[in-house]
Formats: sequence, C-alpha cells, structure tokens
Amino acid sequence: MKNPQPLATVLRDNRVTAVRRRAVAILGRIADHSHAPFQLAVVALLIVRVTGTGPGWITTATNNDFMLYGLLVFFASFLFATVLEWVIWLVNPFTWDGDVAYDIAQDLTDLRADIDNGAHLNHVLDSLRGSELVPELLMTLRALASAYAAEGDMEEEERLLAAATLMGLADACIGYKPPGAETTEVQKKMTLQ
Repeated sequence: MKNPQPLATVLRDNRVTAVRRRAVAILGRIADHSHAPFQLAVVALLIVRVTGTGPGWITTATNNDFMLYGLLVFFASFLFATVLEWVIWLVNPFTWDGDVAYDIAQDLTDLRADIDNGAHLNHVLDSLRGSELVPELLMTLRALASAYAAEGDMEEEERLLAAATLMGLADACIGYKPPGAETTEVQKKMTLQ
C-alpha cells in the first residue's frame, strides 16, 4: 500500500491545479452575474403585488411586509455573493503565491475578447503603452532570475534571462524605448555566464 501524499502536494498537482483554475473561472463568471436572479425575484414580487395574483402572503402583505421581503431578497443576494467570493478565494490555486499573475492573465484574456468585439485599437495600444505592463513584466522576470541565481539554480536563471531579453525586445517594438536599450544589460549578463 502506498503512503498517502500530503494534502499540500496533492493540491499542487498540475491536474488538480488545472481543475481548480477552471472552477475559479466558472465560479467567477457566476459571481459576475449572481445578482440577476435576485433582481428578477424583486421584479416578480412587484408584478405579483401590483396585479394582485399569486400567493396570499404577497398580495395581502402590508407595505412594511413588502419592504421586508425586498430587504430579505437583497440580503440573500449579498450573502450568496459573499459566500461565492469566499469559495473562489478558497479554491483558487494561486491565492497565496502568484494570484496577481492569474488576475492579470484573466484581464488580458478579457482584453483580447474586447479587441475581437471591435474595441478601438489605438486606445488599446495606448493603454498597453501607458500601463507599462511589458516593462513591469520584464522587471518581474529579472527579479525571478535574480532569486533563482541566489538559490544557485543557474539553469532557471538563464531561461528567465532569455525570456527577459525577448520581453525587452517586445518592449522596444511596442514603442516604449529605442530597440536594444532594454536588452543590452540582460545580454551582457547572459554572455558572462
């Protein structure tokens, strides 16, 4: 019989991580539209109240009772959204390390959908330039490379520095800096090793 793996190891397994990531995406979409059913419930309450048809607890309710029903629906909506956000936080495989990267990736996915749906291309490019997303990613790759170098993992450092070099070229091509300005330092470091 095999020794059971620790829960942390099981939860970091790539297959489990992929399922958890997908669950977070689905739950996030549900959370985005979670208020709609409750809003429809309030509209249904109003229609039943105005038309006088339906259950007696609605048609014969006083104004105070009816306001209480509305508040109960609002509270149920708030409670549902809060519990859903907590479940998303709990299931998200990147809650503790790298969750910002996951959020950025989701935002970029949404941005691509906007481009496909006819977003103004110059505005998107200007926002991409102005946000300094590419230079920040470049600096993050460099920081990761330095951290791996400090741990003695030179192979991972070289891979990250190569990615940083390419990110520097992307940075120059998008229009932040003249070509080569960002990559010179990275290339020097790579040739020294």
